[in-house]
Amino acid sequence: MVDGRSRHAYPSLRDYVERLHGHECFYCGVDAVVAKGYLGVDHVIPFCAGGMTAIENLVPCCEVCNQKKGKAPLSTFLAKK
Repeated sequence: MVDGRSRHAYPSLRDYVERLHGHECFYCGVDAVVAKGYLGVDHVIPFCAGGMTAIENLVPCCEVCNQKKGKAPLSTFLAKK
């Protein structure tokens, strides 16, 4: 079970989110293998802005995109791309 108030996703949740999105970064499409096996999860609505740690608000994200997006809302991040 996931506690949506926790900032961190459990490893099983991270794995599920990655599989759900085809093992690719949601933002740039890089494959997990190209990303050296690392895809984290990103809160589409940032946790600091009230976004929950729930499947509906999590997407797989490579380290580069995760750092670029930071705590920005999705619309702000996509506008800068």
